[in-house]
Amino acid sequence: MSGLFLLGVLHATGIEGAPGRFYGAGLADGVERGCGRLGAVAYLADTGLLVPEARDLALVEELVPVLQSLWWGVRVVVGPREAVELLWQGCHRWGRDQPPRLWRGHLLHGLEEAELVDGPEERALRRALPGDLDELVVAAAAMRQEELGEDPLHSNPLPFRSRVAQRIDAGISWLVRDRLGIAFKVDVGTLCPEGAQLEGVYTRPDRRGEGLAARSLRRLCRLLLAEVPQVTLHVWEENAPALACYARVGMRVRAAYRIALR
Repeated sequence: MSGLFLLGVLHATGIEGAPGRFYGAGLADGVERGCGRLGAVAYLADTGLLVPEARDLALVEELVPVLQSLWWGVRVVVGPREAVELLWQGCHRWGRDQPPRLWRGHLLHGLEEAELVDGPEERALRRALPGDLDELVVAAAAMRQEELGEDPLHSNPLPFRSRVAQRIDAGISWLVRDRLGIAFKVDVGTLCPEGAQLEGVYTRPDRRGEGLAARSLRRLCRLLLAEVPQVTLHVWEENAPALACYARVGMRVRAAYRIALR
């Protein structure tokens, strides 16, 4: 998530306009000349999402003192595995705070144009339209329930519906319909000059095992790779069917990540 996600935030809003704050730890070399590089950075969104990225893991610990004072507002931490673990160990108040509700590893997959595996493409894949909203909300909620064990239609239905609607309006939600409704969905969560990051990949249970997801992703990746140099996505490391699907498209593991929910 973090590298491309953070670049997407910066391209979309800049540092000052971001819906959250960036915190960084720099390398000493060149600082006196005003050209020091950031060795570690963390973005804390207004929603409580904390996203670290580190070129130098030793510098992640330098972020802990300031993030400790903001830890009360953190709901979820997502990023490269070692960086998340260092921040969690440094900021989490063991003994006074509850253990994480979720502590899972996932894998960042990446794909460049030369790696895209030829094969059948799902021509029925299209951008979601306003008329798809009701069904897309249900599909997105089913995916969240399956992935995180949370039912957003019970916990926060109106904000959840609003976010789905915003994604339709932005043109970043894609789907495939059949006679029963939405059979497949995916969102282009990040799109910037450095690449695109997919999220919210979901196939309706009765359509799984047919190659629908692979055909749809192959089609979408081909469209995106005509504009950007890479496409990435995340998958739980134990999700064997999804791993096999992404491999058929040509995606390969780039890095190990972790998600922690408070």
